Amino acid sequence: MGKFIYGSTSREVAFEDRLLAHLRAVMAAKLRRGECFLFSWILEADEHATEQSVWVHPAIAMGFEIQCGTAKPLNAKWLEDLTRAANSNSGLTPRPEPVPVPA
Repeated sequence: MGKFIYGSTSREVAFEDRLLAHLRAVMAAKLRRGECFLFSWILEADEHATEQSVWVHPAIAMGFEIQCGTAKPLNAKWLEDLTRAANSNSGLTPRPEPVPVPA
């Protein structure tokens, strides 16, 4: 399990390492272009689930902790889906990795 670390209060949120690697790639690309966006996720605790959101901005510190040795090539379709979401009014949200389509 990796961590997304956000803001001066160092809010930490756990995500699966492979998902986090893809989120990092999408976020880095948007921030490199100076684009702000909404990032939301569902936090499930006990029997209650809450949606949490942060406004991602180039001036706000963030970090990613991903376990070494878990890296596989990034899935281009997944990156495309996540980027499309980040560009939408709803913002970036974690979603399952799409199943590769046989060539």
